[in-house]
Amino acid sequence: MPNHVVKMLCFLGKVGVISSYDWRHHFCRNKNKRWQERQLSSLRKSGYIKKHNTSSLLGRWILDEKGKEFLHRINLPVVGPVPSHHIDHDEFVAKSLYTMEQESYINSWKVERELKMMNQKDYLLSGRNGETKYPDAIFKIKMSDGPRTIALEYERHGKSESRYRSILWNYSNLYSIALVIFICENSCFSKRIEKAFKNIGRSNLHDRLATTSALNWQVSPLEAKLKTNRGEISLKKICLKFD
Repeated sequence: MPNHVVKMLCFLGKVGVISSYDWRHHFCRNKNKRWQERQLSSLRKSGYIKKHNTSSLLGRWILDEKGKEFLHRINLPVVGPVPSHHIDHDEFVAKSLYTMEQESYINSWKVERELKMMNQKDYLLSGRNGETKYPDAIFKIKMSDGPRTIALEYERHGKSESRYRSILWNYSNLYSIALVIFICENSCFSKRIEKAFKNIGRSNLHDRLATTSALNWQVSPLEAKLKTNRGEISLKKICLKFD
């Protein structure tokens, strides 16, 4: 099986969905569109991928039985298909992580669905009133003094200030996370997060919280400006490449 097809199936196993656009732009070396569509059709006919269960979704693919069997044979994760109302959110997160991984600035990334499936309790956020959640994603970076784990939260629609207070309180107790990055579609979401942080009074999160614009993150997650309590940073400036 060609390496680029293996990479695409591994991505599907971790994320649960892929678009025809991402197949063409992130995995195919041959940029001839007819060839790209022909190979996609061949994978579908061979039982490795199939169309998303929601018939109204065009150009979205999930694993079929042969694709699942292939990943199981090489001991790689297989998450369930992403529900239609979560696709835009999950694709945004996964594409940015895959891009950074290809440039060797991050590794060992996992999205929420994979964390849940693997029951990764090290990253489970437990609130004071019993609610639990996982980060939208976690990934490893390399710094001069060793590896660090970063959590990602993509705020596509935003939450109430009280909900952000609860989430930040949970993160303040999760010392395995060196930095929490909130990617915000709207600047009012980041202001709400900053206000919530001030109101929880947890100094142990002071140097572990950052916000950034979704637009800037989409252009370049490595170079997007991350606003922290100590000023602006970017992942490209603080990370070393993995060998």
